[in-house]
Amino acid sequence: MEKEKLTRNELVINHLMDGDPMTSHDIADKASGNGASMDVREVSGIMNKLNKSDLGHFIKKKRKGRAFEYKIVDDAAKNLTSEEAYGLSLKIGKDRYPLDQALEDYPNLAKHVKSAKKKKAASAKTKEKAPAKAESIPNEAVKVESAMGAAPVEDMLKELLKMVAGDKELNVNVEVTVRFEK
Repeated sequence: MEKEKLTRNELVINHLMDGDPMTSHDIADKASGNGASMDVREVSGIMNKLNKSDLGHFIKKKRKGRAFEYKIVDDAAKNLTSEEAYGLSLKIGKDRYPLDQALEDYPNLAKHVKSAKKKKAASAKTKEKAPAKAESIPNEAVKVESAMGAAPVEDMLKELLKMVAGDKELNVNVEVTVRFEK
């Protein structure tokens, strides 16, 4: 059963799915022509939210004078349905269409996904392996030369390695200052 009335976000997404580059003013005019009165500021707010969602990977934003021109990439316009595009804009709910699922269904969309999304997944995997790498460092390999004296710093580093090897949860903040002198 199809919805009788579309939400404002769905209206904006439907107009974007045409594939034509449009400003917020253009989208507001088209939406008003369909019976929904939308203000340019409201469309701008919706576009800002859409750009921050998973759908934002497929929306190109370009400055045109004092406004922004929005265009959905051709691969997304050809492959995704309006319902799938709307699902990408959702964070939760039964209509949500996860980005991972979209990339699995349409592999050619992967080239438009920014690397930040891929790095998040990679960093989660490396967090689990980081303590194993720290354990493999031998205590003798740590040598520090400092103006304050190497012995206190070396002792602190040895204790740090012992804590990491002991599988204790560890939160380390390191501040380094480098000064070049002639």
